[in-house]
Amino acid sequence: MQIRRAMLQDRELLQGIVEIDETAICVKEKNKHSNKRTPGGGGKTNVIGTIERGGKLKDSKASNRKTRTLQRIINSSISEGAVVMTDEWIGYHKLSQRFSHSTVNHGSGNYVVGNVHTNTIEGFWSLFKRGIVGQYRQISDKHINKYLDEFCFRYNNRNSSEVFNDMIRKSVA
Repeated sequence: MQIRRAMLQDRELLQGIVEIDETAICVKEKNKHSNKRTPGGGGKTNVIGTIERGGKLKDSKASNRKTRTLQRIINSSISEGAVVMTDEWIGYHKLSQRFSHSTVNHGSGNYVVGNVHTNTIEGFWSLFKRGIVGQYRQISDKHINKYLDEFCFRYNNRNSSEVFNDMIRKSVA
């Protein structure tokens, strides 16, 4: 648990060009209370990620994909003045009230328009999902934030040669 605490995400706000994307993660149904299981057995948990181009990543569990929920998470992760890039999901439409907001329309086959894309955050989701399947096989909804923190920590420290020593120092402090 001390090592997991050392992997917690920092509270520093992201700035510059920030990509945002949400995805659904399959979770293990048998770990849920019987009255919270999804009929048919296929449980999914919504998560949202924000990433600075060339910088840090933040991700968190989202109770749903509605505008209000997404905006609350985004506003607590990104500083005003940031340039935000998203896909066409309707939950992002009000972001232009607070940020400079550009979108790509994946539904019509547009993935990159000049400097506008969400490829960086989508690449992280690919790493996360493959990491779950390859390393843990399945995860539970109850502990998904711990897995998100771990993979976020790994991604944010991917270029550091002192990750292990830094993490041990943080866990002892």
